[in-house]
Amino acid sequence: MLSSLDEVCPQGLVLFAVGFFYSCPFQLRSPPPIPNIGLGLGGNIIIPQDELKQSFSYVEGRAFEFNHRGQNWTKGGTVATWLSFISTSVINLILGFFGRAPAQNGAAPDTSGLSTNVTRTIGLLAAAAAVLTASGSLIKDQGLAYYAASDKAVALIARSRADIEGAQGESEQRAVLTELKLQVDRL
Repeated sequence: MLSSLDEVCPQGLVLFAVGFFYSCPFQLRSPPPIPNIGLGLGGNIIIPQDELKQSFSYVEGRAFEFNHRGQNWTKGGTVATWLSFISTSVINLILGFFGRAPAQNGAAPDTSGLSTNVTRTIGLLAAAAAVLTASGSLIKDQGLAYYAASDKAVALIARSRADIEGAQGESEQRAVLTELKLQVDRL
C-alpha cells in the first residue's frame, strides 16, 4: 500500500512522458503526393506552359498549406486530450491521497469529508477535463477537415489536367484553370 503521494508521482510521470512521446508524432500526416506538374500534358494545349505551371503551383501550395494546418490542429487536439487525461488523473490522485480509510473494528466511519480547498480543486480539474475533452475532439475534427481539403486540392489538379487536355480551344482551357482556382479557394 502506498504511504504517500511521492511514491506514485515518479512512475506516473514516466508513464505519461512515454505515452505522450509515442502518441504525438505518429498522428501527423505527410503531404499528399502531387502529380508532376510539368509532364504528361499532351494534346492541343494552347495555353503557355508557364501559365499552366503557375496555376497548378498555386493549387499545390494550397494543398501543402491545408496539410500543414491539419498537422497543427491535430497536434493541438492531441495536447488537449493529454491535458484532459492529466486533469482526471490528478483528480484520482487527490481523492486517493485525501480519501478516508474505512472504519475498522466497529468504529464510526469518518464522515468529515474533504476540505473546501481540495473540493474546489477537484471541481476546477473536473471542469477543465470536460472542456478539454470536448475541445480536443473538435480540434482533431478540424485537423481531419484540413487533411480532406488537402486531398481534394490534389484531386482537383488531376481532374483539371485531364479537362485541359480534352478542352477545345484556348477559352475552354482558361475556363478550366479559372474553375480550378475557384474550387481550391472554396476549400
